[in-house]
Amino acid sequence: LGERFGFQVSQDTLAQAEETLSIENIHDHPLTEGVAQLILSRSGSVAVRFAHRTEELAFAPSAHYRIAQQAADETLPLEPEQTVLALIHWGKGRVVVLGDSSLWDNTRLMQADNWRLWQNIVELR
Repeated sequence: LGERFGFQVSQDTLAQAEETLSIENIHDHPLTEGVAQLILSRSGSVAVRFAHRTEELAFAPSAHYRIAQQAADETLPLEPEQTVLALIHWGKGRVVVLGDSSLWDNTRLMQADNWRLWQNIVELR
């Protein structure tokens, strides 16, 4: 699916604390209206291939690190800005790409503005 729509979610894990990644670098967009902070349970970075079709909307904080898939105890430094939320325009529709599925679980849904982002995605026109 990602290949067809021009995105890839990293197999590595972005983290900031033991269990969470607090996202506050969020660009203004109808999808992020009312969203000032997201709390994710770690995340994969989102890489996009078709920049002309993509709006990158939320970014990991500069204090994050990457847990390499090959060795869970290995941490690698990252560039200051890693995308975790993007919107890809495709034909007459759009694809929302989030590098973490924890937004949809009961534990994270009511944290920070996660619920608001969920509502915005469902209501996006």
